Amino acid sequence: MASLLRFTSLCLAGFSIATAGLVRADDTSGKGTDGSKPVQAKARSSSRPINFARDVRSILSDNCFACHGPDDKQRKAGLRLDTKEGMLAKLKSGSTTVIPGKADESDLIFRIETDDAEAKMPPKKSGKQLTARQIETLRLWVDQGASWTTHWAFEPPRKTDLPAVKDAGWPRNPIDRFILARLEAEGLHPSPEAEATWPATCRSSARTSIRRPTP
Repeated sequence: MASLLRFTSLCLAGFSIATAGLVRADDTSGKGTDGSKPVQAKARSSSRPINFARDVRSILSDNCFACHGPDDKQRKAGLRLDTKEGMLAKLKSGSTTVIPGKADESDLIFRIETDDAEAKMPPKKSGKQLTARQIETLRLWVDQGASWTTHWAFEPPRKTDLPAVKDAGWPRNPIDRFILARLEAEGLHPSPEAEATWPATCRSSARTSIRRPTP
C-alpha cells in the first residue's frame, strides 16, 4: 500500500510539473515598491475588452456604493453609481460622472486618479483604495464606450465572432481562440506543450509497485 501511495504521489508531481499552464509575463499586483500605494495604471492593456457586469460592477460595489448606491439615506452629493442613468447624469457642479468614450473628460476618472486628497475618491477616511489594475479597468471601460450590461445569466445567448490572436498557430479549435485572446490581453502566454509520455519515475514505480491480483 505504501508503495502504491508513493507511486501515485510521484505521478501527480510529474504531471503537475509537465503541464504547468501559464507563465505571467509581468507583475500586475498594482502596488508600489512599498506594497501599499497603487501606482498609475499603464496603457499596455488598451485592447483589453471590458465588460461592465464582469469587470466594473464589482469595483463600484466594493468601493463606491456605500456612499453612491441604492440607499438614498446614505447617498452623498446626489450621485448614484449603481444605475446607468445616475452614472451618466450631470452633477450639480456641472461636470458629468461618465462621458462614454471620453475618460479624460469624465469626473469619475478624474476623481480616482487625482493626487488631490480633497477630491480623490474613495476618500481616505473610507479605508478603501483602488489598485492600479482597478483604475485601469475603469478608464478602459469609459474609453470603450461605458457600455452597461447585466449579469450574463440574464443576457440572451448570441453567436460571437472569434477573437483575433497574435499566435495564430496555437489554437486547435474555436474555444482555444477565446482562451488565447484572454491570455494575450492579460500579458500571459501558454507554456510549451507537455510530452505525451509519463515521467520516467512513474514508469519505474509502475513496474515495481503494481501487481496483478492472484487468485
